[in-house]
Amino acid sequence: MARKAKATVAETPVEAPVEAPVAPAEPVAEKPAKAPRAPKAPKVYDTTTATVVKKVTFGYYGDPAGYEKTLYRTPEGDYFLYTYGGAASEYATETKTGLTNAKAKKWLEQN
Repeated sequence: MARKAKATVAETPVEAPVEAPVAPAEPVAEKPAKAPRAPKAPKVYDTTTATVVKKVTFGYYGDPAGYEKTLYRTPEGDYFLYTYGGAASEYATETKTGLTNAKAKKWLEQN
């Protein structure tokens, strides 16, 4: 039997890659901090430009415990509830409270 000769790979020296010089990193400018958002201004509801959807009164005129609740719709389509009553009522001070469409619908169903 004939012997096969082993194939040899000639080892050649491998040169190390030459690295390009690296410039020093420039300082990264920090982004300015965002200013805090200003709080939204409260929405102002005007009963003179809004349309009355429904008005409910409790008691009689001049009743210290009597009050009224009125649901309004603004020209923009927003709803708000206006409440006001006598000194002994739960609505002794005039208030206007914004309502979502769903809450306005629920208020209409309940009143």
